[in-house]
Amino acid sequence: MRKILIFAKSPVQGSVKTRLKNETPLSEKEILILYTAFLQDTVTSSVQSKADKIVISYFPVTSRKKMMASLARSPFKNELSAGRLSLIPQHGETFEERVTMSVREIWGPADSILVLGSDTPTLRPDIINKAFSFLRNRKEGMVLGPSGEGGVYLIGLKTKVSLNFQRIFDHGAEIENLVHLAKIKKLPILILEELTDVDIQTDLLTLVSNITALQYSSRFQRDIFLPHKTIRVLKSLKLKVKRSGNNTRSKILSKE
Repeated sequence: MRKILIFAKSPVQGSVKTRLKNETPLSEKEILILYTAFLQDTVTSSVQSKADKIVISYFPVTSRKKMMASLARSPFKNELSAGRLSLIPQHGETFEERVTMSVREIWGPADSILVLGSDTPTLRPDIINKAFSFLRNRKEGMVLGPSGEGGVYLIGLKTKVSLNFQRIFDHGAEIENLVHLAKIKKLPILILEELTDVDIQTDLLTLVSNITALQYSSRFQRDIFLPHKTIRVLKSLKLKVKRSGNNTRSKILSKE
């Protein structure tokens, strides 16, 4: 079975994307609205993919109502009713424990599982399908979607035994640690195209610029995936990329 596990914080003001508060002109309320759009676009892309099952693993365990409220509309509501989309709470003291336990909760030896973050709104269904395609005809395998600074926006797995993610996210570069794990387990591996997950101002700068280009490009391409919720929120926030000084690398976000 093809399964997607979306690893997400519930949309609670002041607890999501906290670094953006100090680095950008956005308020906590605006950051919450933006994060919710990221999450909804991630779920939309997953729904439009070939996944058989989509599971949102949310944190903290007491926030199920908040997560459900963010999905209380079509097509999410329909997918929840049909059972294709479901929610499970995260358990564990550390991030590594919560990832490991969430994967093990949905894991099966014949399953292809893609672990996604909730902050890469430009993730397209065709990228998800490419990951599933790589894993489909293999007994075991790993797929990685690289993001900035050695991080990953996607981890694809097909393994005979469930893996432990201890020491993957707490030191060094995540992608190097995962490749090392693949080597130890002798897993064939596929590296997807790099995408931006949004944690800090430079990530949001990249997203704002890329989405502007993506929107124009969509006029000349059929069936292109656009993160409509994120686009709508960015437009309402009126964020602009501006230069700070004469250095070509010195860019900041400002609001009109």
